[in-house]
Amino acid sequence: MAKVPVGSSLEPKSLRELLAISPDQLGRVDIARANLLCAEGLPGAEDVNVNRYLSILYLWAKRIEVLTGKHLDGFHRNPDQYENSEAYWRTLALTTVLRKEFNVRYKMERIDQEDWSDSRDILIHGLLGPNRTGTCTSLPGLSRTLGSLGWRGKGEFDKMIPSRDMN
Repeated sequence: MAKVPVGSSLEPKSLRELLAISPDQLGRVDIARANLLCAEGLPGAEDVNVNRYLSILYLWAKRIEVLTGKHLDGFHRNPDQYENSEAYWRTLALTTVLRKEFNVRYKMERIDQEDWSDSRDILIHGLLGPNRTGTCTSLPGLSRTLGSLGWRGKGEFDKMIPSRDMN
C-alpha cells in the first residue's frame, strides 16, 4: 500500500485518542482519519482498518488527479456543457471516476429507508470496503476526504467543496 502523507497533522490511532484532542487542535487531524476512527465500536465497523483505508483513499485521490488532469481540456473546450463551472465539471469527473474505476455506488435499498443501524451506510468505510456502497450521508464525506488527502496543497477538489479552512 502507498504511504499516507504525513505533515504537521495529528494522527490519533483510536477513537479515544481522537476524543482527547482539544477543539483548537482538532483541525490538524485529517478528516478521513477522523471519519474512520468515529466508526470504532459501531455495528458494521468490525473490520475497519484505518491505515489500510487511508492508503486506499490516497491511491484513489492520485488516480482521480491523473484522470481529471488528463480530461480537463474537455471542460475548457466546452464550458457551457458544464454550466460554465469548473467545480461542476470536477464534481462530475469525481463521480465518474469513483463509479467506473472503483465501483463506488449508491446503496439503492437504502434510498427510502431511514436506518442508522449500520455504520457502513453512514461513514466512509462502507464505500472503501468490499461492497463499495454508500448513502446520502457517506458519499459527500468520501468526496471531502478525497479532497483533503489528495490535493490539499493544490486546492483541486477543495475549490468545489466549501469548508471553513479554505484560503
